[in-house]
Amino acid sequence: MVANGWRLVADEFLVIRPDGTVAPLPGLITLKRESIDVVRSLGGGLTIGPVTVHPNRGAIAHATAPTTVDRDSNIRVVAVVFPIFEEGAEAMLTPFSETSSFQYLTTQSHNLHVLGQPGFEALCRLARIPAAELRFGTLSGGLAGVAEMMASTL
Repeated sequence: MVANGWRLVADEFLVIRPDGTVAPLPGLITLKRESIDVVRSLGGGLTIGPVTVHPNRGAIAHATAPTTVDRDSNIRVVAVVFPIFEEGAEAMLTPFSETSSFQYLTTQSHNLHVLGQPGFEALCRLARIPAAELRFGTLSGGLAGVAEMMASTL
């Protein structure tokens, strides 16, 4: 998506501030298996490092995105997309209820038990934002799914 003009706010980790905005943590983008060659073919200002082969995960590489986000900025979240790549799958966007979104977000939160009440409240606010699972089998399908999600939330 970064190669198509989107800003990278974070790849795997995200800091949610008490006011509900997020702090950008643009770091390396993890690429796995076939996605390495797909992303390499896109160009878009991405630099891809060396490919290593992990015994269980296969080929892995990391890419750096163009730096377009001020690390001190406050970014308002307008949608949450839970992507699932499934080879050969048709793109399908499945909206989540607030309850399902909260449940999924808590399974992805690595420090909720440390943050206590403030962390719980931050996830509650995030769960109220439109969310959906995006199952896709191609890059174009994934991009179309995100565009559909954004069109329905803006």
